[in-house]
Amino acid sequence: GLGYGVALCTTLLAPFIIPLIYGRRYDDAIGVLLIQTWTAPITFNASVRAQYFLLENKTIYHTIAALIGIVANVALALWLMRFLGARGAACAVVIASWMAGHMSSLLFSKLGECALMQTRAFCLPFRLPTFLHALKQLR
Repeated sequence: GLGYGVALCTTLLAPFIIPLIYGRRYDDAIGVLLIQTWTAPITFNASVRAQYFLLENKTIYHTIAALIGIVANVALALWLMRFLGARGAACAVVIASWMAGHMSSLLFSKLGECALMQTRAFCLPFRLPTFLHALKQLR
């Protein structure tokens, strides 16, 4: 949830942050930041998964996931930058981060429980109304 908060705040503030810090000459960077900030929920989720791997002695999967992310990022960046320039590179980072941080959990049957927990975490914004309703019932 915190990753979504960071991404949402950055998305709302990016059009003001870039000109304030760097000036109007860097307005093109706003689009890149708007895309790349959405790696926050993925990164936060993958950080929790890394702790799970450590506790469950499954750290080899972290190495495999990192390799998947590296290969995907390079391949996607080379392809997307042809059409979208720097924004393509930012899109490649988001996609490769998801592939390394979540999709890789779906590839291995031994990570089924982890993949389920990660998917539920990613669905948090859609579950928020139900959660808030349950809190209201507790009062």
